[in-house]
Amino acid sequence: MNVLDNSTQNGRQDGRQQGQQQGRQQDGRQQGQQQDKYRTQIDRVNIVLDIVKQLKNYPTATTGETTDIYKEEYIYVQRLKKVFTDYIKQPQDNLKQFKGTIFLEETVKRDVEYILPILKSQEPLFVIRMKTKRA
Repeated sequence: MNVLDNSTQNGRQDGRQQGQQQGRQQDGRQQGQQQDKYRTQIDRVNIVLDIVKQLKNYPTATTGETTDIYKEEYIYVQRLKKVFTDYIKQPQDNLKQFKGTIFLEETVKRDVEYILPILKSQEPLFVIRMKTKRA
């Protein structure tokens, strides 16, 4: 009778341990799935690099050539760099979307509207608006 009691007790312990392990595995999967829905720092760097590349090769309307509107000498570039740096370097456990407008005063005299997402399901937005809200 003692042998049966021990085996039953051992079976219960084994079952509890398996349940705990499965629970930990599910927690890990849920945490992984939750992390999978957020953009990593590398994802955010790639978004910013793509935007900078477009600004450095901005098409001109008249000649069809490109011009660099991401030069250090432009005031708005410093603002863009601040936004990009803050977006990229934010802690992975406290992510927030960056959204706003910046006026490109020295070059095209238009607003650029941006949305830099944290969710992989959302696409980034970076557009130079044809009409500006400024007078």
